[in-house]
Amino acid sequence: MDQPRVCLSAMNPLGRDGESPDEPDECRICRSGPEMNRPLFFPCRCSGSIRFTHEDCLVQWLTQSGSSKCELCHYQFKFEREYRPGAPRKLSAGDMLVGLMGRLKQMVRSAARILLVLTVWIFLLPVGTCWTWHAVFLESPTEILPFVT
Repeated sequence: MDQPRVCLSAMNPLGRDGESPDEPDECRICRSGPEMNRPLFFPCRCSGSIRFTHEDCLVQWLTQSGSSKCELCHYQFKFEREYRPGAPRKLSAGDMLVGLMGRLKQMVRSAARILLVLTVWIFLLPVGTCWTWHAVFLESPTEILPFVT
């Protein structure tokens, strides 16, 4: 599922407001500078070196923190979906079917993974432990035959 994108019109692009020219601008979350496809923005009222952030870093931070506002200045971030120019207003039945098939595939993979884990924990691990216990504490190798057959 696509991450919601920050409304870029509400964000200020990188700019210098009386900051020291010696300080390199860096994202306050990932600590890296501006990149080709990841410019730095200052989306809230924070100032100084902590005001800069990459859009994707901000979205990930807010998703993990469960908040929708800046933890420092308490500015409420506004999010809106951003669609490609020329995107249809409604999806066709084929597009919906492709999307549903993708979700069904994910559900089947998750169910298979859960079934595998349950099989290992409920059947294979106890049986293997039992066989190992009996094999270690056998008095003679002929006593193992009832457990194997």
